[in-house]
Amino acid sequence: MFQHILLQLQLIISCWITLASSSLSFSQTKPGCQLKCGDVSIPYPFGIISSSSGGDCSIDGSLGSYGFSVNCNTTYNPPKPFVAAAAGENQQMFVLMGDKLQSNIQDIEILSISESEIRLKTLQTTSCYNKSGALLTPSTATNLLFSFIGSPFTFSDTKNRVYGVGCATYATIIMDDNRDRVKNYTSQCQSKCPSRESVFNYGGSCTGSGCCEMTFPKGQTYFHGIETSPGNNSEVWSFNPCSSIFMAEKGYYKFNADTDFPDIHRNITLVYSEGNKDIPLPVVLNWAIGNKTCEEAQKNLTAFACHKEHNSYCIDSDNGLGYRCSCYQGFEGNPYISPGCQ
Repeated sequence: MFQHILLQLQLIISCWITLASSSLSFSQTKPGCQLKCGDVSIPYPFGIISSSSGGDCSIDGSLGSYGFSVNCNTTYNPPKPFVAAAAGENQQMFVLMGDKLQSNIQDIEILSISESEIRLKTLQTTSCYNKSGALLTPSTATNLLFSFIGSPFTFSDTKNRVYGVGCATYATIIMDDNRDRVKNYTSQCQSKCPSRESVFNYGGSCTGSGCCEMTFPKGQTYFHGIETSPGNNSEVWSFNPCSSIFMAEKGYYKFNADTDFPDIHRNITLVYSEGNKDIPLPVVLNWAIGNKTCEEAQKNLTAFACHKEHNSYCIDSDNGLGYRCSCYQGFEGNPYISPGCQ
């Protein structure tokens, strides 16, 4: 009898702890601010721009940080969150696509936000050619530019790869960290295949036949992808009239020779199958607060984001400038806002 009662008490305590942890994990935004945009949670220091909340749901401006404000586009069903585009003198945060990169500034869709990373929906640029091998313009874009200069974001060098797809494809990337450490990093990969029959599937890997891939250094805030085909495209036009370049999280994109050659009528469908649904391919960025180290930021406690009363500590960003806050071991919650980690 005693053992039965003890077991019931243990189950009740276990359920209470689980519920407490769950409610703590949902306490992720400032009071009066919207937590979710559609299916995506937007935890503080990020915040959804809203006229009803006065526009101060993110950390933007309060600690010298910018780029954490999120637009929730309710014209979609369900609504979709986007990183708000900016094109100021000290902050350039947007996507450009086009032959001359002079138009088509776009917000960038957010797929998820975690304690140290943000996943955005990747985009691709595709170049198509006619039967004579001449580039079809301006109907196809040959450039893709992601800019996060002056923002909290840096491209993850460990989790992303750049892919070029096609049979006469030179994929070139120009990247910059905007911090005088690695200026104008440039890399190129080549994908060639003399015939459709010469392309095989190697477990989704890019081997240079139909698909090639590249890595890049850490800390980059600027990505310019260019697709060119300097050879005679008429030789491959019958089975591969278009080429493409894009960045995506490593392991998500699996090259398939049967479906992934872009043609004049469609681009590659950049989705990843997860369970019974397809999700857009993500590109992963690390985020951090400001541009100071923990040691530097703690000299001004008024502007310091990590608070001892929140049971949190400071971590220097390992992918660029700035810092983040994290809960002490055994604590859960949001380290940036009251009541913090519990």
